[in-house]
Amino acid sequence: MSSIIWKIFDELRRVRAPAANAVADKSPISKCAAYMWALIQANRVQKEFLDAYFKNHPTIAPVIILHVFHTQVTKVQFKRLEGRVSELEKKLKSQSTKDGKVKTDGDTPRGGNQNRMTNIDYLWIPSLSPP
Repeated sequence: MSSIIWKIFDELRRVRAPAANAVADKSPISKCAAYMWALIQANRVQKEFLDAYFKNHPTIAPVIILHVFHTQVTKVQFKRLEGRVSELEKKLKSQSTKDGKVKTDGDTPRGGNQNRMTNIDYLWIPSLSPP
């Protein structure tokens, strides 16, 4: 993500760079003209990014493709992880059958859906007693 933002500002810097030396101009008209030209060019570049929905812009697309290439999961890794998940599911199922009945969504320690524990119930705040 930071690479994409860097590319956007790099493109804007390219068109705004000529106005950086406008301070040295003696003529206020040429100074304002340089600033206005840079502003108009920056707006043009921003419009190009918006029209391309950022991700389809010629300077952003290669960054996204490179990111996907570096962070992709290979088929071998996927198969290995898939195997680990199926092993864990088997262990969980065998452990549940050892303990007796497999609990369903309706079964809660307090006895009903109205008292079902939510993720917030698992949070423990030191100043309060645990649930």
